[in-house]
Amino acid sequence: MAGLLAIQKLGRNRDTPRLWIESQRLNALGFSHGVPLQIEGSRENLVLRPAVLGQNHVSSREVCGGRRPIIDLESHSLLSGLAEYSEVKIIASFERIQVTPSHGAFAIQKSRSLMPPFRVLEVFAGGGTMTAALAGDSRFQVTAGVEIEPAFADEWQAKHPGALLIQSDIRSLHTLEIPACDILMSLAAPAAPARAASPKRVVRGRSHAPKTSPFLWLVDCAIINPS
Repeated sequence: MAGLLAIQKLGRNRDTPRLWIESQRLNALGFSHGVPLQIEGSRENLVLRPAVLGQNHVSSREVCGGRRPIIDLESHSLLSGLAEYSEVKIIASFERIQVTPSHGAFAIQKSRSLMPPFRVLEVFAGGGTMTAALAGDSRFQVTAGVEIEPAFADEWQAKHPGALLIQSDIRSLHTLEIPACDILMSLAAPAAPARAASPKRVVRGRSHAPKTSPFLWLVDCAIINPS
């Protein structure tokens, strides 16, 4: 069945939260120009339906080939809960539109209330270069690390005897096999550049790569959704 999924930010008009939905798809879902709307909802969940006695109405704008429906809702009482989130998810089906925080926005909002100690997961862990910076800091607790190379994994587990060692290619892991964490840390190098881009020297007829590494190391640390 036809539907509509949109993820967007709430607007504001003079400090009042504003929900704006604009799509031709609304015509097929029963939300054409002039249709009155019934609005129900709680703090983080809003539901819109067509209703004969509704006080809000679908508006529209003229576009090539007809008119494009617009739902423009501006209200402190209805949208104040959703306005706390960075973006909302709009799911529209026939004669029903639901507005909630998006998964990403919910995770961001939840992360703002985190309290230490923060659970840390290190991926591409190597010998624990990144998490070594957290040693002795009571605000962080290294709970798990992902490393496929046995030699590096041995070094990592020696530094974190109380943490879970996941000795695997991270691409082989299902999300359910990755432990819950508050902070994700990684230190990874992308694929080496093309051979022609790496200068070499020739000594006694043999080619040698330069001592400096051709890799660009990327450091990443992100607060993610705790569970």
